[in-house]
Amino acid sequence: MGVSLFEQLWNKLQGVLSKTFASAAIGIAIGEHRLKLTDRLATFFPEYLPKEVSEWLSDITIEDLLTMRSGFVFFDEVRSEHLDWVKTYLNHPMNCKPGTKFQYDSLDTYLLSAIIQKVTGMTLLEYLKPRLFEPLHINKVKWEMSPEGINTAGWGLYLQSESLAKFGQLLLQQGKWEGKQLIPSGWVKAMMSPHVEDFYEVHKQIVSSSICGTPFLGGCPSPWIRSHWVNGKASS
Repeated sequence: MGVSLFEQLWNKLQGVLSKTFASAAIGIAIGEHRLKLTDRLATFFPEYLPKEVSEWLSDITIEDLLTMRSGFVFFDEVRSEHLDWVKTYLNHPMNCKPGTKFQYDSLDTYLLSAIIQKVTGMTLLEYLKPRLFEPLHINKVKWEMSPEGINTAGWGLYLQSESLAKFGQLLLQQGKWEGKQLIPSGWVKAMMSPHVEDFYEVHKQIVSSSICGTPFLGGCPSPWIRSHWVNGKASS
């Protein structure tokens, strides 16, 4: 029997699509009561904080990172100029109060990956394998790593096209696969709902996309608001 074209292809997903999987991981972790949307970034990495922590920095939440409203000044050069990305970003300038302005930044998603690794002791990929990829019978998957050993999250996910189609079908089925709820349905609903109105202010448009991007609804990065999740409670 011949090998299918899907099996021959090894596709690197665009950043937006990689972010969707990172978003799913956060939803799963919240469903497992490991995280809450209101958890603050600074509490996970006290060892990397500057000597004087500003009110803005201390106020950044997981929700702010999911919606790319962290307030950090965009600094993509951190990838090429630094080895310690988390520490560098926590000591990087901010230009607005968290939660008030959308600014596209894949490093916000990277920080979510760092949080997952901090609370679980597993990389983002290790965390998702038994919870998402293996139940979907996705065996060929890899994710790029940063110099500090954290999956990049906002980009660098490698999957076959057939595997991506399975994930899309999972979302259409509200997170359920073969009778098992892999992603809480309330989180999937939130991923498909609009949450940020100032996405690309020049267009003055309301974004109907997912938390950090959705695979089949345009792929616009972003959005999420408290919905059913403000207290970290998952619906089945």
